[in-house]
Amino acid sequence: MEPDSGVVRRVEAAGAGDVRASSSDALLAWFRKRQDAGQGVRKSCEPISKDAPATWADTTEGRVCRAAQVAAAFNDGELRGDGKIFVPGR
Repeated sequence: MEPDSGVVRRVEAAGAGDVRASSSDALLAWFRKRQDAGQGVRKSCEPISKDAPATWADTTEGRVCRAAQVAAAFNDGELRGDGKIFVPGR
């Protein structure tokens, strides 16, 4: 039995369903579709993860936090550039 987690409750209330039964891959896919939810979760997880024991990563809260963090790497956001195109050999 895991302790109650505000992070887990918040993600479930946001529409993720019962995350205790979700795989890490399923959590990652859910966060990739909902970047807005992931950002809030990541901010909540930062102070928790700093003092967490090694086994925390295997808890539901740890898996949720990790999935939100990994999904952020896939956030395309707004692409910006100078309009120049790289052409090899020029």
